[in-house]
Amino acid sequence: MSNFRDFETQGGIVGFTHMFKGIDCTESEYGSCCGYFNSKPMVGKEEVSDYLNRLRYEKTHPKSEPTVANSVEATLAQRGSRYGDFTDHAAVCQDIKRVMLNTNTIPGRGFSRLADVQKQALEVIADKIARILTGDPNYDDNWHDIQGYAKLAEDRLPCNQNKSAK
Repeated sequence: MSNFRDFETQGGIVGFTHMFKGIDCTESEYGSCCGYFNSKPMVGKEEVSDYLNRLRYEKTHPKSEPTVANSVEATLAQRGSRYGDFTDHAAVCQDIKRVMLNTNTIPGRGFSRLADVQKQALEVIADKIARILTGDPNYDDNWHDIQGYAKLAEDRLPCNQNKSAK
């Protein structure tokens, strides 16, 4: 540790040295202080000491990265508040999918005759509908997603393939 008076003679910022008299710190800490307090009028010794203490604490107590488990738990809590209980959501979604699959009993019709992109779009839309029914029905992202997946399927219809090739 050095005293700020030493930095004044080593090209330190002379305008700040009066704040640091009698305060020991490293040259790096001095530079941080000068940058931090540069735009602040009237800074006292107590503020400088508080700032240095905070710098030193942050250096010796780095913020820990959230663990994957904490991150997953936080995500699940946030999603649960938006979409409702996952068990309820799963039951509604699977009911919708069962209805789609049961259309295979209609000769020449039904889910099984659809192209993969059409099936996938309907399955994802079923998931979005279940989210709406078990969660927040006013969350516009679900409605927007339904439009998006319907558009993806529409763009891949045979009648639209020729249009996109032109």
